[in-house]
Amino acid sequence: VKWATCNIGTTKSEYYGNYYGWGDPTGKKTSSNTNFYPNSNPPTDIKNTKYDIAYNNWGKKWRMPTDKEMLELISECYYTHKVVNGVSGLQFKGKTGGIIFLPFCGYRDYLSKINQSDWGSYWTSTLKDKINSRCLKINYDGDSYATISESLRCNGLSVRAVTDSDWDGYTGKEDNNTSGGNTGGSTSYEKPDIGFYDFTAYQTKLKVVYKI
Repeated sequence: VKWATCNIGTTKSEYYGNYYGWGDPTGKKTSSNTNFYPNSNPPTDIKNTKYDIAYNNWGKKWRMPTDKEMLELISECYYTHKVVNGVSGLQFKGKTGGIIFLPFCGYRDYLSKINQSDWGSYWTSTLKDKINSRCLKINYDGDSYATISESLRCNGLSVRAVTDSDWDGYTGKEDNNTSGGNTGGSTSYEKPDIGFYDFTAYQTKLKVVYKI
């Protein structure tokens, strides 16, 4: 699985993005009634469904991560505290050199109050029980800390999307651990070589850059 460079609702790795209730594809619900997220009998996993905020807003190649994928992120990557453009968070570096930055974005509680401090919470697609779903919690208190926890489904948490798409030639640029690749280019003498260079994922569009 490959991780997006930024949270849903923003285009910068250090920005918080928006806060979403679990199972709300509109991102607009702020009710404290857990039965609205998404209903009174939610599925055990909402990835790639109509309740997945990433799948419905960034396109079919993107989705919310599962709790197992979040666990893989914190167990298979080296993470450390970092400040990016004045924003505190954790930087995760994978074994292949890919890097992502997760800011300490806090969360929105059921009273619609944003609590931002030296920690952050990120949804997974996995249900925990009747009122909670699984999430990643990160903070820094002298030591970097990341763990799988749970939160009320009515709380608004950040979402960092993932993709299963296979992109060849990923270079692992700083703060770009999504997908990368190379189209290969023409082998004909008459035609120029055209190769994939970079791309930026936004909430409603994808900007792709090629080199000739």
